[in-house]
Amino acid sequence: NGHQEVSYDSLSLKNDAEMLEQIKQLLHENNNLKETMKQMNQGMKERLEELLKRHNQRLVDLNSENELLRKELHS
Repeated sequence: NGHQEVSYDSLSLKNDAEMLEQIKQLLHENNNLKETMKQMNQGMKERLEELLKRHNQRLVDLNSENELLRKELHS
């Protein structure tokens, strides 16, 4: 009938090997994505900490300036 007979075992092994290779590739990609996200999160954390530090310093500066202005008004 023109169909080639392939044993189930050899077909199954080929499919299993392909599936295993796909799983390995997905795991590798997943690990790469996790590492990228970790690095991005660290970068964003550092940036946020720097912005917070600058913001807090600005608040201190403004409070000091306001205190000086209050003293000038009362003198």
